[in-house]
Amino acid sequence: MTINNLFLLHYVFKDQKIAINFHLEKLLPSDRSNPGPSEMQKLPAKILKHEGWEILDLAEKEFNSWTFDQRVANITGWLREAKARQVKKGIVSDKPKQYV
Repeated sequence: MTINNLFLLHYVFKDQKIAINFHLEKLLPSDRSNPGPSEMQKLPAKILKHEGWEILDLAEKEFNSWTFDQRVANITGWLREAKARQVKKGIVSDKPKQYV
């Protein structure tokens, strides 16, 4: 893994400080029994958590094991929960901006 890939976040909602880090199977360690990302690949989430970010580390293998309905439910459910946590922390307002 290069330093360029170290802090790569794939889906980012910057204003809400929410992100999804999607780990491709070809970039995951193949010699481990755990199919998920390594601790080094989870490092951006750990560092950014100290800055108030909510980050989901999602492996391609796990994502592909879900049905379409499970994908929609799991991702949208996690996003709702992450936003609720951000509202609770005071990072995001619970009332959306009103545009005239």
